[in-house]
Amino acid sequence: LALLPPEWTVLHDVRWPGRRRANIDHVVIGPGGVFVIASLHWSGTVAVAGDVLRQNGRSREKEVASIADAALAVTGVIGQVPATPVLCFVRDEPVAGWARDVMVCSTANVNEMLTSRPPVLHAATIDRLLPVLTRGLFPAAVGVAPPVQGAPVRDPWGPRPSRPRTRLGPRRRGPR
Repeated sequence: LALLPPEWTVLHDVRWPGRRRANIDHVVIGPGGVFVIASLHWSGTVAVAGDVLRQNGRSREKEVASIADAALAVTGVIGQVPATPVLCFVRDEPVAGWARDVMVCSTANVNEMLTSRPPVLHAATIDRLLPVLTRGLFPAAVGVAPPVQGAPVRDPWGPRPSRPRTRLGPRRRGPR
């Protein structure tokens, strides 16, 4: 993803909108659209046949449904453009196909798969959507809104009240 052309922007490791303890590996926006990418480290054979993703011959519908749900959540943030779900496998050999509406690729061909999509977003639309994405998708690691040009960084949940420390049992002193 680091080698995508300059008109493409990648947001890494963002919180999944509407879920407390889930993240999205990458959200990419460019002329070909908005893409929600899950990076997967699977061993064995990965293939798509008849709209079904398989690993070592077994259907992996749960992963397909999960990334589709993540794309719907990102679509809810931007509201104007549907996000395309992508499962990207970390491996040297290309993987290519579609499991229903989910693009399937590998790190060997993800850039090619994204940039080969027909242009659906003009530069002005990307410029308008990018701040919406950065305001609506918080970094997963820190839990605060990412900086937007000219805007102060703030905690989206407001100041957190301090809590007194409470003990849940008798106090132990020294070794037993």
